[in-house]
Amino acid sequence: MFLSAILVALLATMGQWWFFGPVTKCLVYPLTTGTLVGLFMGDPMTGMLAGANIQLIYLGWISAGGTMPSNTIVAGIFGTVMTILSGTDPTMAVTFAIPFSMFGLLLNQVYMTVNAAWIHQADKMLDKGNLRGVRFMNFVPSFCMAFLLYGIPAFLLVVSGSGWAQGLIDSVPESVISALQVVGGIMPALGIAMLLNYLGKKKLIPWFFGGFFLTVYSGLGLTAISIFSAIVAIILYLNGNKEEIKAGVKKVRRLSLNKNVETVELSNSTEGTTKELPEYTRKLSKKTLVKTWLWTTSTESCYNYERLQALGAANLMLTPIRELYDTNEKRVEELKK
Repeated sequence: MFLSAILVALLATMGQWWFFGPVTKCLVYPLTTGTLVGLFMGDPMTGMLAGANIQLIYLGWISAGGTMPSNTIVAGIFGTVMTILSGTDPTMAVTFAIPFSMFGLLLNQVYMTVNAAWIHQADKMLDKGNLRGVRFMNFVPSFCMAFLLYGIPAFLLVVSGSGWAQGLIDSVPESVISALQVVGGIMPALGIAMLLNYLGKKKLIPWFFGGFFLTVYSGLGLTAISIFSAIVAIILYLNGNKEEIKAGVKKVRRLSLNKNVETVELSNSTEGTTKELPEYTRKLSKKTLVKTWLWTTSTESCYNYERLQALGAANLMLTPIRELYDTNEKRVEELKK
């Protein structure tokens, strides 16, 4: 159980500390974290089912600009842990997840607020010409905060064992358990309704119902239907753009301040663009471009309320700036921008 607690604690830490976006951002989804928690705790099937039940209520979930309506990281990990420890049915996972999600909102606010302090420390290091200090402040302090706020509680939750979790369930009256199960059944419907709100466009609704009835009555598996749907989407996309490609014109839809949508045609023609490009004395190597792209995956590792991803953006610019400028003074000057 001790090893399981360590693995779950690291999972909870990495879910908040987005040091490698393509992987760690997947850890905000309960279906992913629930399956991993089950794997770490020796019950992958229960973990996957619990995560799937929790995921349903967050289908329409989105976090933008530092706002977080619900903490799905805490909901998925802590809710699944409680489900496995208590030995209850996976449908009860939603009941555990919602209170933990509300608690997770407080953790996120503390994390985002404290991380702003590391920005000012990076400023001071940059004033002293310490470029490595900027990269250090982007990663290390934010990791420590994520481990303190998310990792340690997750570790304590797992290492405490199943006794207290089962006792907590046994102390709840049967009528309350039944009511919570009913609520848990309604919440996924709410999540699906939120998702449909995003998909509620005239062009998409027929395809949505077509896919639903195809799934129910065709007898095909989800994998086959997904492949078929991808082929249909590609065909529609290619046919829809064929005339624009021939004409060399691309149509762009723009949303104005008064919420009116207008379509603007942009020509792909190069006629009239005879302006000569300046001669550059130095060019970034392919190796530097690849390194810079890799650093972009960690722009939110020190996400904070004051400057959002600013420290992460400075971190990724370190690599090209070092190649473009020879002196440390000039590098500092450019990085401050």
